[in-house]
Amino acid sequence: MPSGQQVAEENVRKFTAWAASKTDVDFRSMVVKGVLSRTDIAAECGFAKSALAQNPRIRDGLKELESRLRASAVLPKVATEAVNTSRPPKVVIDDRLAAPFFEWMHLNHDVGGAR
Repeated sequence: MPSGQQVAEENVRKFTAWAASKTDVDFRSMVVKGVLSRTDIAAECGFAKSALAQNPRIRDGLKELESRLRASAVLPKVATEAVNTSRPPKVVIDDRLAAPFFEWMHLNHDVGGAR
């Protein structure tokens, strides 16, 4: 039975051969949300999807491949605008509106049992 290191090396060889065998058209057909489909890559290479994240050589190779594909406009450019990562605004419920709403819900829907 091969060791973990041997499996990792074999997976790197599979990934490298897979990447070399693809054309720009092939890569374009695999784009999902601006990146290459990890599910498709793993299936075509014949290893688990986790190998793409856990094997450093495959992870780095995929990152480099996607960078090259972005440079040649096969993949879309990465957005450089900062995204507002602050918390969404807090929703404040006005008690004057909440009480009639919950009363209406109770009267018009089967809340807590039969009417």
